[in-house]
Amino acid sequence: MFAATQALNASAGPVYVVTDLGSWGSDSEAFAISDNGKYVAGESWTGGGPLAATLFGPSFAPVALSAGVFGPYYSRAYGVNNSGHAVGEAFFGTGTHAALFSVGSNPIDLGTLAGESSIAYGVNNVGQAVGVSTNSPQGGGRATLFAVGASPVDLGALTGPLGFSAAKAINSLGQVVGQSSYFDGLPHATLFGVGANPIDLGFLAGSIYGYASAADISDTGVIVGTSYGGGTASRATLFNVGGSATDLGSLGGSTSRAYGVNDSGLVVGMSSLPGDPLFDGNPIFHAALYREGEAPIDMNDLIDPSSGWLLREALAINANGQITGYGRFNGHYRAFLATPIEVPEPGTIALLGLGLAALRLSRQGRPR
Repeated sequence: MFAATQALNASAGPVYVVTDLGSWGSDSEAFAISDNGKYVAGESWTGGGPLAATLFGPSFAPVALSAGVFGPYYSRAYGVNNSGHAVGEAFFGTGTHAALFSVGSNPIDLGTLAGESSIAYGVNNVGQAVGVSTNSPQGGGRATLFAVGASPVDLGALTGPLGFSAAKAINSLGQVVGQSSYFDGLPHATLFGVGANPIDLGFLAGSIYGYASAADISDTGVIVGTSYGGGTASRATLFNVGGSATDLGSLGGSTSRAYGVNDSGLVVGMSSLPGDPLFDGNPIFHAALYREGEAPIDMNDLIDPSSGWLLREALAINANGQITGYGRFNGHYRAFLATPIEVPEPGTIALLGLGLAALRLSRQGRPR
């Protein structure tokens, strides 16, 4: 296990090793990682062509999961499981539908509820996928459960048959999280279940608008996402089924978001920096680590400063603490895999925060 006391010494070296997962063209982005660490799902620009759903891995070159199948149309992969099956969206002739991707096979259309479009955002290790589907030709998104060879299942909404909802993640127990709107049209973080009424997970106290979205749920039932309003652009949030929500903080800026959580309660996301600085007119975000009750940490303070990387957003984390997302590397945005040199013990983030001042001072001149 990781020796927390060693991390307090800046000379102890980096905590994570960062790997460039590659691209079919110049840029790429990763959205999900399997728990066994073998597969990463995302997208890549195909050398001047459209976006292609891509399977990355630490031991193989990127594989375009739908190259040549859809001609000029794009595809994207948002989730992946331990079998290397990825889910996302692709064009199937009549519209963009939720898709299951496998290496060496044509994508499988997962269908829609009743409308023309659908997207799958997450998949678990038994092949259950979740996302959103229109439920009529006129539109109207609904949180949806998908499976190969089965009709999509409407997971409901907080306001019943007429409400909007979307599912973002599913764990190994079949628990689903995402968002759903009330009659005011604002989304609320929501827990879904087949045949069960959706549960409102609440939002941060003091929020002016009171809307939020859940992005991930661990197998231990920890739910994370983002709350909006209350005088801040957004805040990384831990949600509880009882309706309470906890602000996970930020790196000093007004904006933070949480995208993924593992069974150890380690949360990944992004945050703006103190003063909310801009670059080319856009907010500067850094990949961040969160844990309840501990100060967030900039992932760029935990990697080799000579690596050439600037990690922008951490989008997913697996059971082994491996993290994926995208960052700036050699002038391009690239999908990355950050592998812990040794797995941090609980409470390590707080200890790390105490020992990072020297690292931050030594890196103030790095590019943004």
